[in-house]
Parts: sequence; structure tokens; C-alpha cells
Amino acid sequence: MGAHWSLERTPATIVMPTGTGKTETMLAVLAAYVHEPILVVVPWDALRGQTAIKFITFGLLRAIGVLPTDVPNPVVGIMKKRPKTKADLLMFEHCNVVVATIGSIGAGLPAELMESLASRCKALILDEAHHVPATSWTHLKEAFRGVPTLQFTATPFRRDTQLVDGKVIFNYPLGAAQRDGYFKPIRFEPVQVSPLDADLAIAESAVRQLRNDLEQGLDHLLMARCSSIVRATIVAALNQELAGDLSPVLIHSESEDAQLRLAALKKGAAKIVICVGMLGEGFDLPQLKVAAIHDMHRSLAILLQFVGRFTRVAGDRIGDATVIANIGDKNVSDALERLYSEDADWNLILSEMSSTAARDHAKLVAFLHASRRLDEHGQSDSIILSPHLLKPTFSTAVYRATAFVGERFHSGLPDNLKLQAVWQHDHSPTLYFVTRSESRVRWTNTKGVQDREWALFVLHHDVERALLYISSTNHDSLFPELAEAVAGEAVLIKGEQMFRSLGHINRLMLQNIGVKKHGRRNLSFAMYTGGDVDEALGLTERHNSVKNNVSGTGWEEGARVSVGCSVKGRVWSRDQGSIPALLAWCQRVGTKLLDDIIDIESIIANVLLPSEIDAFPEDKAVLAIEWPAELLGKSEDRLALSQVDQDDTQPLYMFELLFVSLSSNSLQFALVVGEGVRVGEFELRLDTQLGFKVQQTRLCSQSVQILISSISSHDQGL
Repeated sequence: MGAHWSLERTPATIVMPTGTGKTETMLAVLAAYVHEPILVVVPWDALRGQTAIKFITFGLLRAIGVLPTDVPNPVVGIMKKRPKTKADLLMFEHCNVVVATIGSIGAGLPAELMESLASRCKALILDEAHHVPATSWTHLKEAFRGVPTLQFTATPFRRDTQLVDGKVIFNYPLGAAQRDGYFKPIRFEPVQVSPLDADLAIAESAVRQLRNDLEQGLDHLLMARCSSIVRATIVAALNQELAGDLSPVLIHSESEDAQLRLAALKKGAAKIVICVGMLGEGFDLPQLKVAAIHDMHRSLAILLQFVGRFTRVAGDRIGDATVIANIGDKNVSDALERLYSEDADWNLILSEMSSTAARDHAKLVAFLHASRRLDEHGQSDSIILSPHLLKPTFSTAVYRATAFVGERFHSGLPDNLKLQAVWQHDHSPTLYFVTRSESRVRWTNTKGVQDREWALFVLHHDVERALLYISSTNHDSLFPELAEAVAGEAVLIKGEQMFRSLGHINRLMLQNIGVKKHGRRNLSFAMYTGGDVDEALGLTERHNSVKNNVSGTGWEEGARVSVGCSVKGRVWSRDQGSIPALLAWCQRVGTKLLDDIIDIESIIANVLLPSEIDAFPEDKAVLAIEWPAELLGKSEDRLALSQVDQDDTQPLYMFELLFVSLSSNSLQFALVVGEGVRVGEFELRLDTQLGFKVQQTRLCSQSVQILISSISSHDQGL
């Protein structure tokens, strides 16, 4: 922190997981670097009082011997209501620290008072800084521009993708916090039931876990998390019925006696709390060790905040945390599916996911801080654009180029494109800008009515590979004049070489293919999609047809990817993200295009070609039977089989499909578990009217209920 403030006054962000000493770090900043009034802003009233108490006593800094005994405690003021006059700000003349909520000094404070407030403070500390993009926080930061600002957050990434600005000067990964003993291990206890039965099953499992912890002498509490007051009321009634002796309390924003109920929880008179959300960010109650998630989180940021409540280390009678959730919930987002899988190691996965998200955020912030606006005054009709909000689609043309002079881009722009804003990155040969074009509306002759189109351009020179990437949301051209303007000499990569971009993609399945047909007067181009793709691939092998453009999906480096390319010289993807993410994608594309080892013909030859069949191929040997692609696309831990009328389930990976026999219209197979034990036999019958139909033909040892809605097949799986 001291090093950052000695060099610059731009806001700095510190990323620390909940419970690893954010407040103590604030205290250290006060003790080491600031001797004038500090304004500390928090989002909630409860957190304001909690933070003020720590500042008054210097928190743990005295207990661990960081501060000498003769250092006096700071004078701390608490701003409980919004100031109305400058006289209300006199407290800053007598306090070392003033703690306030954003509600007391947010957007409603008159500009004159906000300026006076900023002039009295020598530093600004913002807690839970992922709220900063909100209007009230932005108003505060604008007023304090130039005042040394320090932002603390555990989750700098937001679900709405708005950017938490501020250079990340320290990032303490969740994995490191776990390694250093700040967090208790997390044990995931899944239940797998239908959504209608989920609340009762989760509540029973959570109460059972809490009673076990209490019997072992642990001072634990249970929190049930719900998404709305209505849902929380239902869950509270269930807990009251199951564990009335543990005095469940319901707390939400409309609770009239919320503070009394919260006090009962802190004193241990109540052992269970049902709430909407998580009792506010920064809420510190280490006894919370059993989490019942009745409504799944849709955001990693919210999930990390929630789980952080349960993993804090405090006291001898505090054990490990347990999280209970229903893995049968089909509404879990793809990003969190691994967390809600059976036998998921939350300690490992949470660390991995949070570290990746925080790292991507830090890269974006660093990139934006190294970017400078080249047209500060711009044109008179320019609009205000923020680079924080730019999210380009992944698409690029690639040129061979050894030089790059970004400032010359003006001479390469078409006349119909009006420049609106332009930025240059100082740490890499990257330029990005926004243009506007207007065209006549075809359905009217009125001159005053025009279509207006905006486009984002990103130019990047890959010095190592001597490549120039031109990415634009305007697909009317590949902009060769623009390439020559910034590179001097630029040669577009095009033709068959473009299909190298499909290299290193496993299980590639093409969805669209366009071919040019030579020697045909009435047909020079044809596009094939879906089931006709295999026909198009056959045509491309003929002398009168050549591939023009293809697109499809597959798997690369363990992740699902989409890719498309055209012989004209463009590569694209369905992905969309930040400019640093786009540049990383472009460099991967450029590496493939220059890779002479990639065999284009072998890529096309190994494409998966699904096709419809009206009979089973009796003349071919059955090598294996696969589960449907719909199941293979999901986490295998979330799919299970259960015995009829019994609660026990086993994950799908414990079972195998065993081929039995084959005829022209049916396939016999068995379901096998363990060491070849058959638990059921089935017939996959081909019906010309209904398609494929599965029916059970015989039970072996015990009946099995498949928790899957349907089974499909294609010739690749036979």
C-alpha cells in the first residue's frame, strides 16, 4: 500500500477472502501511513458498528504485538445520519477515523457538502468494494477523485459484469487462505430429490447435522438460505416443526424485531436462523457452521460471500463447516454445476473458481489502467463511452505484418465511418476505437430518418508471431486499407490455411458449411446446415466444389468451444468477453494459422457426422453402447440411479451399458453395476412412427429406477 501511494494516487484494490483480516489490514494502513482523518465507508449499518469497534481498539494488532504498547488508540467517529450543513462535518477535526454507511453520504448529499467532506479527508477506504459500480458509490468516488483510495473486497467480479475499477495491488487467493489455516474445511452433504421434496429433505439433513455437532460439544449454529421472504417463511415453518427445541428464528428486511432475533442468535438462545440472502455482507458470527441452501446461488460472487460466513476459524469449540444442497435441482447454472455435484470437493473447486475469476478481473483492470484516451476532446457530436463497458465478440482477420504504428489508423478508415472514441494501450501494441455510420432508411424517402450503426474495432500486433489482428463488429469488410495504414505492408492470411483454426479441437462437429461450385451457371454457392453437412463434405471432395466457410463446436483444453472460419480470411467464435480475453483468443488463433503440422484434410475427415437411420446395421459389429450426448454433456456426478422404493442412489459412473444382442429393429442391452452384476435388461426398439423407444424387458435381482427422462441414439454410438 505504501509503495502504491508513493507512486500514484489512483484507486487501489485489495482482494482478500472473507475472514482473512480485511479490517486489520485497514487498521495497519491507519497505523503505518495515515495520520490524518480517514473516511471508512461500508454498505450496511451492522457492519458500520462492527468496523468502528475494531478501529477503536486497533483490533488484533495489539493482541499479536504489531503495535507498541505506548501507541494510543485512534479517535473514531460514527456518522449515523446524513450531514445537512458544514457544521455537521466538524467531527473530522477531532477524529482520526470516521466510519459511515454509503446511505449517509451517498448520491443524496449536496455537492457543496461532498466537496467539503472530501477536502477534510486524507484517505478513503471502501469496504465490500464490489458495490462500487452502483450509482451512490460512483458519486462518492467522483467527489474523492485525487484522494488516496483503498478498496477491499473478497469478490471483485460481479454477476452483472460491471467492472470494479481500481488497480489490484494485492490478491490473496482463496487456496492460499485455506492453506494458511484461515478457513475451516468445508464438507458438502448433498441430497438428491425432486424440487417438490427438496425443502423438507434439506431441512431434515441440516437439522440432523446440527444436532450431531451439538452432541459433540461444538458451539455451532445453522443458517437456512432462501431467495425470498415467501420462501423463507415456508422454510421457517419446516424448521419449527422439525426442531422447535432449537428455537428457529426468521430474519428478513421486513422483520420488526430483527435485532432481538439476531441478539438471540448471537447469545446462543436460538440455534437456527432462516434468512433471505446472508444477513448482510461483513456479518461476523463464527458459530455459523451448518449451511442449508434451499435456493441455489446463481453467482460465484454471492456464493463465495455466503460460504465465507461458515469457514472462519475461531475458538476451540468451533468445528468444520457443512453445506447441504439439493443436487437434483436442474436450475443450477453451468458455472456452478461442479460445486453442486455429488462428492464435489468444495475446498478445491471454490479455490480454483475464485482464483480464476479474480485473476481475469485483475488482468482487465490492469489493461484498462494502461490504456489512455487519444481523443479526449473528440468531435463535437461524440458521446461519452467508457472502456469498462466494452465487450467485443470474438472475431478477427489476421494479417502478416512486422511493424505497427497505431496512430496512423485514421488514414485507413472508410469515409463513412465517423470516429467516436479511441484508446491506445501503453504496454502493448494495441489500439481500440468506436465508430459510427449512418445510412438511408430504405422504407422511406425522408432524408432526416437514417439508420445509425456503431462498431467496435480492436487492433493488436502480435510481435512474436509477426501478425496483425483486426477485430471488428463491422463485418462489411476485412479492412485491408486499415491494415496497411498501421502496418505499412500487410498480407492477409486466407484460403485453405484458414481451416487450420479448426485444429486441436476434439470431437469436432460441424453445424454449417458453405461450398463454392465451379462450372455451374445457375448455382455458384450452396450452404448446408444440420443433417446436410455430411452431404456438403462429400461434395467438397469433388473437383467442381471447394469449401468456402465452416463452423462447428467441439472440445479444446477441457472446455467446450465454438469456431468458424472463411477462406476469405475471417475466424470467429460465439464467445464474447473483455478485450484482454479477445487478445488471448486471437493469439491462439494466430498460433494455429502458422502451424504447418496441422493437416487440414485430416481435420475434415475426422469430423463427427450424425445421420438418421431406419434400421440397425446388422452387418456391423457393436463396439460399445454410449449414454446419450445430453447426459455426457453434464457433470457425471449429478446423474444417479436409484432402487425403486428406496432412498439409496449411486452415481451414474458406477454403472455400465452392456451389449446383449442386435436385430434390424431392436437392440438388447443390460445395465451392469460393480463386478458385472446385471440389475436390469432393456430393449431399444426402432419404431418407424415413434422413432427410438426404450422398454424394460427383465429385472435382475432388484428393480432400478433411472432418474433420466429419455434415451436417444445415433449411429456413432453403435
